[in-house]
Amino acid sequence: EPGKSLNLRLELKLLADVGLVGLPNAGKSTFLRAVSNARPKVADYPFTTLNPSLGIVKPEGLSAFCMADIPGLIEGAHEGAGLGTQFLRHIERTRLLLHLVDVSQLDMENIASNYDVIMSELREFSQELADKPVVVAANKMDLPDSRELFPEFKEALEARGVKVFAVSGATSEGVDDLLKYICQQLQELREPVQIAGNEEEKLYEFLEAYQIEMLSEGHWVVTGPEIERLVAMTDFTSDEAIAVFRRKLKKLGFIEDLTQLDAGEDDVFTIGEMEFAYREFFI
Repeated sequence: EPGKSLNLRLELKLLADVGLVGLPNAGKSTFLRAVSNARPKVADYPFTTLNPSLGIVKPEGLSAFCMADIPGLIEGAHEGAGLGTQFLRHIERTRLLLHLVDVSQLDMENIASNYDVIMSELREFSQELADKPVVVAANKMDLPDSRELFPEFKEALEARGVKVFAVSGATSEGVDDLLKYICQQLQELREPVQIAGNEEEKLYEFLEAYQIEMLSEGHWVVTGPEIERLVAMTDFTSDEAIAVFRRKLKKLGFIEDLTQLDAGEDDVFTIGEMEFAYREFFI
C-alpha cells in the first residue's frame, strides 16, 4: 500500500472556568496557591511563573471550579512580548477572567493604568477575549500602601462598571467573598462560545468511500481513498484474495451502485492503477 506523510502542528490550549491574569509580580501564583490545590512557584521577583498552572478551587458549600494562572503579561504581549501570545491562548476558553492588581504599586497620577495595560493587551489579542466578564481582585491588601490607595482605585473601576474585591493572597483576607461571587457568576454564565480563532477548526470530516464518474463513453473512473487502498492491497493472482475483494466491494455498497449506472458489460472501470470490465464485478 502506498504510504502517506504529513506535517502536524499541535497546539495545547488549557480548559478552565476562570482565567487568572495580571502584570508580573501581581501575586497570581500566591493567590492560586491560597485558593486551590495548585502549587506554582512563588518568589519575590517578576516572571517567577514561566508556565501556565491549573488549580481546582473548592469553596466550602459551593461548586468547585477550575482556575488557570498564566505568566504575567506585559505591554506588547499580544505581539509576543514576554511570550504573551503563547500564554494568552490558554485563557481563550475560560468563562470569566479574574484580574489581579497589585494595589501597592499603583500610579497615583493614573490609578487605573495597571488595569488598562492588561485590558488593552487582551483586546489587541482578541476582542472576544476582552469581552469576557472580568472581576478585579485588588491584591496585597495586607500592605499599608494598598489600604491607602484602594478606595480611589475601587472608585475608578466601579465607575466603569467593574466589580472590585479587596483581597490578600498572603493572608486570605477577602478571599471567601471573592470566591463566592465567582461561583455565582459561573452559574449564571453560559458555556464559553467558540471564539474567532477556532471557528474554522474541523474536528471531524466525512469522506465518502468512493466516487464514480464517467470519463468518456464506455470508460468510468472510480476514486476514493478507501476503495483505492482496497485495490492496491489485493493480490489479483490469488482466487481467495479476489473473493475477499468482491465481498468488501459489496459491503461498501459499490456493487449495488454499479447496477444503478447506465453501463454496458464491456465498459471499463479504472480504480487506482487497475482496470476492470463491468462484467467482472458480477462473476
